[in-house]
Amino acid sequence: MGYELNGAEIVYINIDNRKLFSDFINKNKHSTLEHYMLLERMESNHSFLIYYHNKPAVLIPLYFEKNNTEASFLGMSLPPPLFSDDIILINKTLKKIIILVLKKLDDICVENNIKLIKLNYMTSIFNSKAYRMLHKELKKSFYQQYVFDMGILNLKNKNLNVDFSKGLKSDIKKWNTKINVDFFNFELSPLKYDEFVQKLEGYSDDDMDIIYSLYVNNMVEFCTLSYQDNYLGFVLFLIDKSNKSLMYYNAFKVDVNIPIHSIGVYQFIERYIEKEYDQMLFGVLSSSFNLLYIPSNKHRKITSFKNSFGGELEHMSVYQKFFSVDDYKNYMIIQTERIINNFKEKSIET
Repeated sequence: MGYELNGAEIVYINIDNRKLFSDFINKNKHSTLEHYMLLERMESNHSFLIYYHNKPAVLIPLYFEKNNTEASFLGMSLPPPLFSDDIILINKTLKKIIILVLKKLDDICVENNIKLIKLNYMTSIFNSKAYRMLHKELKKSFYQQYVFDMGILNLKNKNLNVDFSKGLKSDIKKWNTKINVDFFNFELSPLKYDEFVQKLEGYSDDDMDIIYSLYVNNMVEFCTLSYQDNYLGFVLFLIDKSNKSLMYYNAFKVDVNIPIHSIGVYQFIERYIEKEYDQMLFGVLSSSFNLLYIPSNKHRKITSFKNSFGGELEHMSVYQKFFSVDDYKNYMIIQTERIINNFKEKSIET
């Protein structure tokens, strides 16, 4: 409220105009799988497009979670705004558009009694003028920045397995030829919803709806693993064909001592090297913590598993903002107590 930009028009997402948003995401070089996933959840979706002189300039993802108290996505942070690749703006105009974006985010969140907003982007896109400028304006608008390590496996690396841990190499040598692995995607195996659900037990109904929608759009592939005709579990990846990358999403298994996660991921690596994909993303590595994120022992173990594949690191910035002083104070008290308890647990262990 109170900030206007001549020539700017704001269009909010709805069922009827969703294709506008989908087309923008499809064309944008910085779009991520989360942008596509967001389109599959229209309830609590407050995303909007800003047009400048009748041309789409920037798409802003906005989604409410936790009983409509937090602007985030999938329990984490919102994917970043997407700036159009088709129009070139002078610095002064670009800055005004970014300020409009942040003002509009504030207005929508305050109007809907949102306590907290979180958004992210990878530091690799800092070579973009728009994202460098967005970073500066986020800081001016009282967003706190937290930086996380992201694990990335370069599938073009000819000596990829050199960085594998000894334990992983041993598991692959012992089990890779013994475990039966079956791959499923919509092109190979167009499963109906009920069949799909039977294959992938462990997700909530809401998550399953999103995953199935991505599956029928050829953005999900999974493998089931079995040993001596006994089902062991599955490993699931999200597929970003535009960027030629895979994102490790999740794995479920029955209670066995066979390293099915290691074998499942390794099978995906071999499969997508053959398909000439560029990279495999492992997501946040939870080996350390800060006031935004304090990993559980389970998440540390998952990170240890991801690290066994070696690879490279990239940084992801998460920007967080509270809309009331009291909410921020309460958050800091809770997080500080969690960190102190974390230190106590570690000191007991040692």
